[in-house]
Amino acid sequence: MHLEGRVIFHFAWSLAAEEQFYVVWQAVQKVFTPKVALLLFVVVIVVVTVTQLLSDGGMQAEKGLTHRIVIGIPLAICLGLVRVYALHQRLSFDALRWMFASRASAVVWFGVLIRTLS
Repeated sequence: MHLEGRVIFHFAWSLAAEEQFYVVWQAVQKVFTPKVALLLFVVVIVVVTVTQLLSDGGMQAEKGLTHRIVIGIPLAICLGLVRVYALHQRLSFDALRWMFASRASAVVWFGVLIRTLS
């Protein structure tokens, strides 16, 4: 809904994305085993990422509803969920702890960030 060039409730898109995610996540948790659910969310992350990379950035309104839904899936929430599943397993927990909890990891990740942004 537009009002004088402004979009009403434009600020609420993240709340809507979160609520839709929690509805879907509950269903996935009830239907699938944890390993299958993890695999499903990894596939979703790959599909959304590839779709966003192949998207031309403009002309979104001319694309189909499925395309708009796929690129609207919040990757941060999906990545957070994958992290939760990974931290729940001892082997992946130890690997993530080594990658993120050592003193040197902050320096390494800062270097990765600088390299990525440049």
